[in-house]
Amino acid sequence: MKNYTDKIISDSLGSKDDIPKELGSRIISTVNNLYDSDQEKANKKSYNKYYKLIAGLCASIFITTGIVFAKDYLKSIFNLGEHGYGEQQLQEAINNNYIQYSNDKYIEENGVKYKLEHSLLNDINLIFSIDFVTNFNIDKFEDLSISGLEIKDENNNQIHIDSEEQNIWKNNIAQSMRFTKIQKSNNEISVAFTLVSNQFPKINTLYISFDKITLYTVDKGIVNKKELNGNYNLQLDIDNKFNDRDTTNYVFKTISNDININLEKVISTNTGLGITFNSSDYECFGYKFQLLDNNHNELYSKKNDINTIKDSNSYFAWIDINDDVKNLDSFILQITNIDGKVSSFIINKKL
Repeated sequence: MKNYTDKIISDSLGSKDDIPKELGSRIISTVNNLYDSDQEKANKKSYNKYYKLIAGLCASIFITTGIVFAKDYLKSIFNLGEHGYGEQQLQEAINNNYIQYSNDKYIEENGVKYKLEHSLLNDINLIFSIDFVTNFNIDKFEDLSISGLEIKDENNNQIHIDSEEQNIWKNNIAQSMRFTKIQKSNNEISVAFTLVSNQFPKINTLYISFDKITLYTVDKGIVNKKELNGNYNLQLDIDNKFNDRDTTNYVFKTISNDININLEKVISTNTGLGITFNSSDYECFGYKFQLLDNNHNELYSKKNDINTIKDSNSYFAWIDINDDVKNLDSFILQITNIDGKVSSFIINKKL
């Protein structure tokens, strides 16, 4: 019976190569558990019953839990919650089909096979995961890093170059969050990389390259590592859906400015409200953001992560908003620091 699982999945959903392996594993595991629990009753006459059961299960998983599964898995592998990417933004990204799964074949370099797996791109986040398959067991290693990361688009825009030289990194469109989310088993490891920007350009193709993979673990202060030097290159062809982002630009006027914040740009997209600003207030990580309508009814209130842009005085924040805010022609933005000082602004849609 178990030998028929791939065929049933293929007949029900299409090529199994089009199904993310995590979801395929869930289907197969569930099917096998169902079969094992009723194995004694299974015979040739019951194959048709199991065929219908599995086909229904496949459809049910995609229709009723597909988004939930995608959200849970992507939250896990992308580690979104650790840099202020809100639950609502992730849901909106999924709803607007900003998730891309790659069916590319593995590339082999220096005994390592690798391929792009998942990616997400909206106006502020570029997140992609790479799946590595090694010819050795990686269980003794706890972490992975890559060196010489360079990401450019088809117009040679410098999306991100990992360099300590100021004349290079200051031209980065996006900043690296300097962490990865790792899932591993035996000789396979998936790693997600997160880049943030106050607004990504429209991108058709991303070229990703790096020159070294380092697997390592630290035990009692001793570093055990394995370095894999090579010429690693990946190409990510961006679906049109990522470039069909509906962006609204705003103009703004200062009401009060106790924190000495200077707004530079305010935009909204399908996945949130982006605020770029300049401030010499170094306690900015304690900022609370509030959105009010013109009658001072509260629409949003939360502390948000702040991301630095190029120099220490430029920042941006990304705020979850719903259609009630998007549909307003005007609203009030209040920013409060940890000392209770408040800066307020009138935000108007740009005509």
